Amino acid sequence: MQFVFLESTGNVPDFNPGPFYDIAYPLHSILRYVLLGLMVWAIMLASKGRKTDGLAGTLKRPAMLTMIAFDIQFLLAIYLWVVNFFHVAGYKKGADDGFLGMFTNVKRTLKVPTERAILFEHSLIMLIALVLIHIGYAKFKRAANNQQKSKRIFTFYTAALVLVVLGIVYVMISAERGLLPAL
Repeated sequence: MQFVFLESTGNVPDFNPGPFYDIAYPLHSILRYVLLGLMVWAIMLASKGRKTDGLAGTLKRPAMLTMIAFDIQFLLAIYLWVVNFFHVAGYKKGADDGFLGMFTNVKRTLKVPTERAILFEHSLIMLIALVLIHIGYAKFKRAANNQQKSKRIFTFYTAALVLVVLGIVYVMISAERGLLPAL
């Protein structure tokens, strides 16, 4: 079973990214729900911890698991992005125009809303969310007391959650995709 992430705007006859792509694409799609669940769990505990003193010990596990899940999701996304970028850009080994010639196709890709949304806009939104998760966790570790720790996780993880939800919904609307991959 082969999943096609994007259609080509270049002159690429067939898309054969390899067997890992067939695993990475549905895994990336399903892992988003695990990530959303972990983010909600961490935010709920942080919300309780802002009012009471003493939840920072129980908050560390969901905060760290959220960060780890987001990092795994991001690594899968980098792989998918690179494979699809070269596919959409029309890169072929041994082509006359070579590596630089594919950037002409990238200009065409920017004019196609679906491909632009997935390759560039979604990627940028999720990168900002990843940075917020890491900043939030770093500030959580350095906070002086438990209430400050909870406030930091709550603030940064909530902002990241909003971005993640917006990024997911934006891609679903612009690319006319479903909530689950076609398994």
